[in-house]
Amino acid sequence: GKSNTIYAGTASGLSVIQEKQSHANYGDGSDESNGSVKYYTKDYISEEMVGDIRGMWPLSANGAISMSDASVKADTLTNNGTATAVTGVRGAGVSLNGSSQYLSCTDAACGSQFESLSAFTVGAWIKTSTCGGTWGDIMSKADVTTLSFSFLLELNCSSGIPLFYPYNGGSLVSSVSGNTNLLDGKWHFVVGQLTSAGSRVYVDGKLEGSISETGTTMNSTTNFSIGAAYSSGSPTRYFNGSIDEPFVTATALTA
Repeated sequence: GKSNTIYAGTASGLSVIQEKQSHANYGDGSDESNGSVKYYTKDYISEEMVGDIRGMWPLSANGAISMSDASVKADTLTNNGTATAVTGVRGAGVSLNGSSQYLSCTDAACGSQFESLSAFTVGAWIKTSTCGGTWGDIMSKADVTTLSFSFLLELNCSSGIPLFYPYNGGSLVSSVSGNTNLLDGKWHFVVGQLTSAGSRVYVDGKLEGSISETGTTMNSTTNFSIGAAYSSGSPTRYFNGSIDEPFVTATALTA
């Protein structure tokens, strides 16, 4: 049969579920997990969540900032440094000061969602004109000093170019970079991806960089963070700017 689009209305809003059927072919059951869901509520419209979604944070509720996870994982973030709401791509996003503010989820609470992955995609909308210090981290599960490190998605604050760095301490040892300077004060959608063919960086839906290294990310003990990374357990590489709708899915999405 055909893949179906299912509309489920509740008091909270509308959920649009897109099936992905494999039609009883060889390997039946292997493709259904590539379906998607998108939420429409009075507070936000989520990005389309595709595949094995591990976290998606709209960051918006009634025009204020929200730490709730819209995915089935329900991993609530912690607001460190009292980051504030800003007008986002849809509803509210988060404004980060580049020196003390970031969002996080402990390794104990949600670390297993983002580790030991051989194929995954991370991304977020970002807006900045100054970025931070040398590096401004968009999302990470990484301690850059101890190298307890699963991945980094960050900006080079001099060039404004995004970099994605999945890591396992062995075959995955190089970062892949884009080529667009994003320090223009405009919203951009930045995505990092690890696939069976290697690592990739996309900006606004366009492939900007790729390398052929493959592997499985490290089972890191470091906390997951949005707007920072860690150095010997302390936050560093603060992002100065706005972030909206960050997500992680254990699926290598297509553009």
